Amino acid sequence: MRNQSIFVVLLAISIAFLAPDSSRADQREIPLDEQLRVLNIQPDNLASVREAARTELPHVRILAIRWLAEVGENVAPYLNDPEVRVRTRVAGVLADGGDRAGYSTLLADFDRLVPKDTEDSEALGIWLEEDATRNADLADALDIALILTRLDDPAGLSLAGQAVISGPYSAQRYRAVWVLAAGLHPDRPFEEGVRTDAQEALRQVINRESDTLVMKRLIDSVVNCGNQSAAQSLLVAARDGALDPEIRDLAGRGLRFLETEGRQ
Repeated sequence: MRNQSIFVVLLAISIAFLAPDSSRADQREIPLDEQLRVLNIQPDNLASVREAARTELPHVRILAIRWLAEVGENVAPYLNDPEVRVRTRVAGVLADGGDRAGYSTLLADFDRLVPKDTEDSEALGIWLEEDATRNADLADALDIALILTRLDDPAGLSLAGQAVISGPYSAQRYRAVWVLAAGLHPDRPFEEGVRTDAQEALRQVINRESDTLVMKRLIDSVVNCGNQSAAQSLLVAARDGALDPEIRDLAGRGLRFLETEGRQ
């Protein structure tokens, strides 16, 4: 029975590890303290948690670091972690608290991962085909792009716009949709053309994406993007033109939700 419990927790951990946004991933997870206990890490023993934050397993390090942040400990030193996904999650945890300490780390990792000679989605596709390991780099870069966008830096939006077209794996397009929707927020100090480009890229996704999870992420992200005008326009497009009837129905419900929110 205990082995089954550990399996369930490890499955949740793997989902959280892949999720680019820590705050939204938390809503779908087993409670963090319970995950730690199943892994024989006692949340009330901070020495044990700090030790776990230095273990060889990146996903365990992420859990431990998140718990340390939750109890008020400074996690900025963990920006020096050797694994890019851990550094990204640390920067995200800091950003959730309004701390930009991870910004320079994010930029450095993004510049290292992002292709320098891909000016459009076709070029990005060619770049990915040349070396299969670059697919993981693209996923990591998109995780970083989301947090950069939340920190009011649009540096990753162009890459996201290319990835929703040329990303060969749904996990990449899933991340890219999330980044683009974050770029729609009207309070971000972006030039209006940046938001327009992000909206147009999402419209292209609606017209061509067949993966249900990617489209569900698009609907959820758009509904919560904070830009009523863009959200309504994209949801109407999805309601009328999405490939999957389930997504068309979901978009219609999203529109009704926004209308209800607007009347309150």
